[in-house]
Amino acid sequence: MSQRRTTARRRRRGQDSSVEKWKNKQWLDIKTPEYIDDKVLGVTPTSDVDDVIGRTVKISLMDLTGSFKDLNYHLTFKISEVAGRVAKTEFHQQELSRDFRRSQIRNHRSQVEGIFNIKLEDESKIRIKMFVVTPMRIHTTTKKEMRAVMHKKLEEVIDRKSVV
Repeated sequence: MSQRRTTARRRRRGQDSSVEKWKNKQWLDIKTPEYIDDKVLGVTPTSDVDDVIGRTVKISLMDLTGSFKDLNYHLTFKISEVAGRVAKTEFHQQELSRDFRRSQIRNHRSQVEGIFNIKLEDESKIRIKMFVVTPMRIHTTTKKEMRAVMHKKLEEVIDRKSVV
């Protein structure tokens, strides 16, 4: 009974019902970047195209490759521009699923995490989070030494010495 009254009040006030709001929305296809085969990730509703820019979409790598072994990797894409009814994305981040990480850490083992901020030549910044699981428990000093080795290997891989 109260729902009828509120609907009638809305009509008297001139407010649109929620059904009319959905009818006025556009549905945009969200696509991966061209270097990732330009696949459709999904669709998103919007009433204003500018509101879509900056939204993020998180999917499993398995959805892109079709391979079950990629189930534990999650990719995040950020919408960067809209062209017609297509929202184009940029790669934003990759991470391992929490379930997979937890399955790697068992009793009587240690986990060593390292967070490294890197500034590249084109002035872009990235953050790399690494983790290592040891076969047995280790002391804090050993963890510090392992972080130093992780930092050194990361510099070798990136071939940069400007790790912040």
